[in-house]
Amino acid sequence: MNKFLLILLLALIPCVVFVGCDLINTQDKEEEVIDDGDGDGEDNSDDDTGDDGDSGDDNDDGSNGDDGDDGEGEDVDAHTLNVMTFNIRGDKAVDGVNQWEYRKDRVADLIIKYEPAILGLQEARPPQLADLESRLYDYKTIGGGSRAGEYTVILYNTSMVEYIDSTWDFIWLSETPYQQSVGWDAKHVRILIYAQFRDLETGDTIYAFNTHYDHVGSEAREKSASLTLNTIADVSGDDPVILMGDFNHTEDERPYSIFTSSTSGLKNAYYESETSHSGPETRSSGFSVANHSNKKPIDFIFINDQIRVKSHAFIDDSHNGYYPSDHMPVMAEIEIISED
Repeated sequence: MNKFLLILLLALIPCVVFVGCDLINTQDKEEEVIDDGDGDGEDNSDDDTGDDGDSGDDNDDGSNGDDGDDGEGEDVDAHTLNVMTFNIRGDKAVDGVNQWEYRKDRVADLIIKYEPAILGLQEARPPQLADLESRLYDYKTIGGGSRAGEYTVILYNTSMVEYIDSTWDFIWLSETPYQQSVGWDAKHVRILIYAQFRDLETGDTIYAFNTHYDHVGSEAREKSASLTLNTIADVSGDDPVILMGDFNHTEDERPYSIFTSSTSGLKNAYYESETSHSGPETRSSGFSVANHSNKKPIDFIFINDQIRVKSHAFIDDSHNGYYPSDHMPVMAEIEIISED
């Protein structure tokens, strides 16, 4: 009997050793896969942080452990959205080689390149909107109907934000804001359009306002600024707000001081940016790059204190010596400050 047990034990030893070795080999393979994953993560991290320009050098040393120790975690992880205002100029025969037909693709390409989540357009007439909508597959349009008599609209990227139903509306910038009308000493009908959006990644909400002030009436611009502030307060309450548009006034004029007064609740995103402004400091006054003017900007993005500005830019992309419009787009990279 004892001999039988001894023979049985001797027969089982190779099986135990084999199984043990197999387990060890499996564990080694799992560790190799994890190592490969870290390597891929390091490459992706280089791509992401390189855009921020803050910690790219730290990642170039190939050390994985530095990612969590460089003190930049908050900035790298912060979720941001690009917002843009862009006067695309109407389709005018007088523009010759810069008529809409010859630049619509460049306008669309610029929008695709910079990927604004929310985009305020001015002078966007129905045929131009149709051209853009056929090229910008991820975007939907709010506004643009003939009822307003003026074509200031908001586009939003459906892969980044969602429109909150029943929040969009507009007013006419005039003494009778709920009736189609020309206000004060303005030459044309002008409107303020707005809507609320939800960030698909964070769930945070934001109100976007877009406008185009009159280029002739100085009283109209001043009164429009006050009316705009009152409307923002009535509509948005304490929610995050961006106000963007072609205001047809510079920083040294009265409407601007209304927007940036201590009681307005708004600030120019240019001055609130955590990084230096990118692009020209002056605006274009035509399509020609060679004839770029030294005039002060009239296109702005304003934010309230529920918005943090990461970067700000006047985009001066051009092709064969011409800008895609007689206005340069203004873009801000923003972070919505969550209530949490």
